[in-house]
Amino acid sequence: MVGNQFAYIGRSLYTADAYLNWSLQELRIYDGTLSAAEIAASDALGPGELLSNASPDINMSSLAGNSLTLSWPVAAASFTLLSSTNLASGIWTTVSAPAQIVGNQWQVTVPVSNNAQFFQLAQ
Repeated sequence: MVGNQFAYIGRSLYTADAYLNWSLQELRIYDGTLSAAEIAASDALGPGELLSNASPDINMSSLAGNSLTLSWPVAAASFTLLSSTNLASGIWTTVSAPAQIVGNQWQVTVPVSNNAQFFQLAQ
């Protein structure tokens, strides 16, 4: 809990410390801990843009050789890409390839196999 007695931004509790010479453009306070992906997405989005909990669509960015690149909006940072080879089984596994921010999209490149593969995003 943050009280207002010692809630300073850019100021030390010690009177001997100098004040910072800076200006603050934006300050965000979250109710909980952000993941590394959420921090990266918030930074990539910039000021005035917020993270989203809305279920995003997956886009097929490219298919080249034996690789498929999938993407979704960077604001959807709390989502994980899952894959399955059989929709009837209900078994989904986390895609091990790391998601990277490219422009305003998360991107994951996965190998293409001869088997059917299905993908979904889950929180």
